[in-house]
Amino acid sequence: IYRTVIMVAALSASIARGQLTYHITNDIVTITGYSGAITGHIDIPSVIDGKDVISIGGNAFNGRTDLTSVAIANGVNNIGQCAFLGCTSLTNIVIPASATNMEFYTFCECISLQNLEVPTNITSIASCLVLGCSSLSNFVIPENVTSIGSFAFGSCTNLSSIRIPENVTSIEAGA
Repeated sequence: IYRTVIMVAALSASIARGQLTYHITNDIVTITGYSGAITGHIDIPSVIDGKDVISIGGNAFNGRTDLTSVAIANGVNNIGQCAFLGCTSLTNIVIPASATNMEFYTFCECISLQNLEVPTNITSIASCLVLGCSSLSNFVIPENVTSIGSFAFGSCTNLSSIRIPENVTSIEAGA
């Protein structure tokens, strides 16, 4: 059973649009998940109900083995911690140029993910970002990146090489 909760006093609401779930706070939308079965692909829109979608919340799609591809619209700037963790059937994700932050464990254990194109606005590769993505064969680090977190590429057994830009000044253990 899915319930819609509206909290007027806090000026926020948790709502479902189709089966995409989201939270509105101060006229800004954060995607919180998807209710029901996913038939493979989902689109994350840039606007819902006239309000800008700026974030995919932490754990939003965690463990969704029915998710195979995602297209995130331009305007979304944050992808929360563990947002796609354990999406073992995820093979393709389109991250918009507007993205400025991808938190730790975002794509951890996405064992079918083969390619990840990181937008140029990203300045830090988070810890455990693609940890355990054993099918990942291509990962380009943008020139603006200055740090790479611990175990960012841990257990990416199909990743044969990574070019590290000159701007990177910090690489944590196990990266």
